[in-house]
Amino acid sequence: MARTTKQPFKMTVKQLTKERKKWMRKIRPWYSKFIRLRDCDEYGMVTCVTCGERFHWKRVHAGHYVHGLHLVEGNEHGQCAGCNTYASKGAEYGLWMCKEYGIDFTDSLFRMKHTQKKHDVDELKEIYDLYKKKAHAMANEKGQEI
Repeated sequence: MARTTKQPFKMTVKQLTKERKKWMRKIRPWYSKFIRLRDCDEYGMVTCVTCGERFHWKRVHAGHYVHGLHLVEGNEHGQCAGCNTYASKGAEYGLWMCKEYGIDFTDSLFRMKHTQKKHDVDELKEIYDLYKKKAHAMANEKGQEI
């Protein structure tokens, strides 16, 4: 006796984790471009939030203030590669954050890290589309090419 209805395909936890990571890797470049374009001026230059040096938006990173807190626009800003990768300039970034957003918002980011929801695969696909569109729109607004 054959079955007439098909059971929906269910992924294992390992498959879901792998799929989520795949989509996060796809989102990251577009999200980073959006952040760096958001922070650039009309000449495409970004001022590093920690050292104050200016670089073209394609040469800076989207540096996290609170590491491990992803896809929160207020947590990432244009930061030069030296400050983001090699220098220990967390204090300078913290001072800038407090001045820019206030102590309450800055503190809320640390609390958010421990309560951040993990997005499911369908949400990640939507986030990918969103940041791809936002990056293109921001590039057009700033007169920059991606």
